[in-house]
Amino acid sequence: MFAAAVGIIGLVLIQYSPFDQISHLWWEEDPDWRLYKTLFISNDGRVIDTGNQYSSHSEGQGWGMLFAVKNNDQSSFDQLWRWTRENLQIRQDPLFVWRWDANQSDNHTPDTNNASDGDLYIAWSLLRAGRRWSNAEYTNAAKEILKYIREKMIRHYAGMTILLPGEKGFEREDYLLLNLSYWIFPAFNAFDQIDPSPVWHELHESGIKLINEAQFGQWKLPSDWIKLTITGEVKLSEDFPPRFSYDAIRVPLLLLWGQVANQKLLKPYKKLSEHFSKPGTAPAWIDLKNGSVAPYQASEGFYGVMTLAKAIFSDPKTDLTIPNLRKGQDYYDASLLMLAHQAVAETKKND
Repeated sequence: MFAAAVGIIGLVLIQYSPFDQISHLWWEEDPDWRLYKTLFISNDGRVIDTGNQYSSHSEGQGWGMLFAVKNNDQSSFDQLWRWTRENLQIRQDPLFVWRWDANQSDNHTPDTNNASDGDLYIAWSLLRAGRRWSNAEYTNAAKEILKYIREKMIRHYAGMTILLPGEKGFEREDYLLLNLSYWIFPAFNAFDQIDPSPVWHELHESGIKLINEAQFGQWKLPSDWIKLTITGEVKLSEDFPPRFSYDAIRVPLLLLWGQVANQKLLKPYKKLSEHFSKPGTAPAWIDLKNGSVAPYQASEGFYGVMTLAKAIFSDPKTDLTIPNLRKGQDYYDASLLMLAHQAVAETKKND
């Protein structure tokens, strides 16, 4: 039933034909991957966050592994996976420490909490690698990670199935602290086919519900962090700045990649992109409580994601090309562009 629902939503995307406007075909060799490796991946397989003190995160390792599979680069994938196992998979379970601190000389992982989006991206990349290269070890490793995500990171709360951002620190007395960019819809679609659990379909449904309700401020946008009360209310979090910013920008990307987007869900992003239509005018963040904006502009990766959201509404003749990577970009900006290109490529392929 879930697969059928995804198929129907896919027809909505085909009806609007948004991705026929973007000229990056899934079978083309990707020079961006070569540049990404040069700029951000060390010789031993560590993905380096150049904008965050040159540290590394489980999320980034998962992205790097995902890009390697997409580019049929098993050698790079194995390097990335080896470094991830040896340096982040060091908890008492198969999940991953969320951060490797490059500035700590004696202990690079003082905080052993995990981040569920990193766990999910790593599991998803392993699952795809197992299928692409017919490697059961990758597939079995993915299944083991998914098992522990289901056991440790899922809560049934306020009538919904919820994904905790990490094992510790996000459950409060009368609310949960959540991050909607951790709802990785295309991964849930894949997990639903291989892992015999209703959790992935339930997360799919709860994500759509939460995104529909997390519309704050004049822009009706989600904030990076929200709180879900025990009575089911979705509110801005007081634990973090109430901003639409670097995390929440991934929400429309994942909706489109998971083929669950429609004009209603993407309307706030269309409004935003139209208001800041001139290059260099969009702010890096918007405060959804008081309306203030960042004093500096959004990155090219931000614009790349907004291009995808705008594609749903655009005339097929409109040029909506996503920028390619360039030297001088930081890690997160380049990663957003890589994710946007991959989302386009795989949605075109599935069409």
